[in-house]
Amino acid sequence: MSWASYFVQFGSVLFIFPLLIKVYSPLEQSFWWLLNTIIGLAMLADSGFGAVLLRGVAYFSSGADYLPRNREEFEKKQDLLSFQPNVNKLADLLTTTKRVYAYLNLVLIGMLITLGPLIMWNVMKLSHHRIDFWIAYLLLIPNCMLLIMTVRWRSFLRGLDYVAKEARINTYLGVARLTGFIVFLSFGLSPVYLIICMLAESAIKYFILKDLVIRWFRANNKIITNRNYFDKDIFKSLWTATWKEGLIQWGNYLLASGNSIIMAQISNAQLMANFLLTTRLLTIIASVSEITLFSNIPRIYSYAAKNDRHNMKITAAGYMFLGMAIMVISCLFIILFGNTALEMLNKESQLVPMGILIIMVLTQILDSHSTFHAGIYISTNHIPFVLPSLISGVVILGGGFLVLPRYGLMGIIMMKFVVQLAFSNWYAMVLSLRLLKWPIKNYLWEFPVLGSKFVYAKIKSFFNLS
Repeated sequence: MSWASYFVQFGSVLFIFPLLIKVYSPLEQSFWWLLNTIIGLAMLADSGFGAVLLRGVAYFSSGADYLPRNREEFEKKQDLLSFQPNVNKLADLLTTTKRVYAYLNLVLIGMLITLGPLIMWNVMKLSHHRIDFWIAYLLLIPNCMLLIMTVRWRSFLRGLDYVAKEARINTYLGVARLTGFIVFLSFGLSPVYLIICMLAESAIKYFILKDLVIRWFRANNKIITNRNYFDKDIFKSLWTATWKEGLIQWGNYLLASGNSIIMAQISNAQLMANFLLTTRLLTIIASVSEITLFSNIPRIYSYAAKNDRHNMKITAAGYMFLGMAIMVISCLFIILFGNTALEMLNKESQLVPMGILIIMVLTQILDSHSTFHAGIYISTNHIPFVLPSLISGVVILGGGFLVLPRYGLMGIIMMKFVVQLAFSNWYAMVLSLRLLKWPIKNYLWEFPVLGSKFVYAKIKSFFNLS
């Protein structure tokens, strides 16, 4: 399944992205990129419950009879676990989260009928309120509702250690969606058809995952009779960790999408499309680059658990260097040949002006570097990034609206660069290096040296060089 998974993961980059640029006008491209921004907004309604729910399922699956609310309670109960699933508590957790996700869906609907149209209104106006655009947006609402409800069942499956089965389902459905996108775009069809394809995928995934969880309970001789049961103690334990996860999600969303929301309000459709296209490209590059470390993060966490800081440092430095190298080389290609490649697909599509592009590239490189270090530091189970991400996100979004009328695109790009540098880019790095007992002065020269040796060793191993 690994090749299929990679195909789905990078298929949109290899096939969908070029087709979108070739087939759609700049305004249609902007509409599509903003729809993806709206989906990200809608998923904030989860408020961190998905990640916390997964941990809760895993804990009850190990035989616990309650969820710890802090580290002291966790360590106190660690020796009392039976490591046999507590089916009754898992059933209580499932019924409790039924009400939780019903309320979260109401929050989602409220966001999509208020904030969503506010973000999309300018694009709708520039398109003279195209009917297919409005239909696509309306279809996006049930799609997002299904996505949120699927988080509940997906978290249960993962907590029950059905990760491989869920991955296979995602792969099959992802390939089907990718094929549908290619067919629809090849015929030059409106974005509404892409949303219909996404809606079908979301519906099928929801019912399949739900069925798997229900089957697990039946296999363990548990029939849930009171489906509306709500366990207040379970909810309190979930909420203790959820509010912090939710705030981090909001902060990260504002950081990633704040400038896109601002630029969606300008009257220059071409400039809007150029910015959203550039942002999307850099996001894709960052995602691919960060895979190098985060696909191997369990190994680093294993070293952390053994307090083996030496191997933790060498391994982290190697994968970080590889990721940063991929990012820098990709960004250099975008700077040097990006517009030339885009002109071959669509003469109307361009990147932002060179000076702005360079600042955006520097911002993304520093953000990814910080993300790498944050991933290493949370091996301690301490997550101190709520305030930096939330403050940065609010300042970027709020300040951007004030800066844009006077200083234009350069103003909001510089604001994000400065704010991130002040609040976020250094914080995770300092915490990570303290954890690794790696002085900053030594890090500046040892990181590229260790990283280069690591990459060279990987190349030798891959090609069987002696």
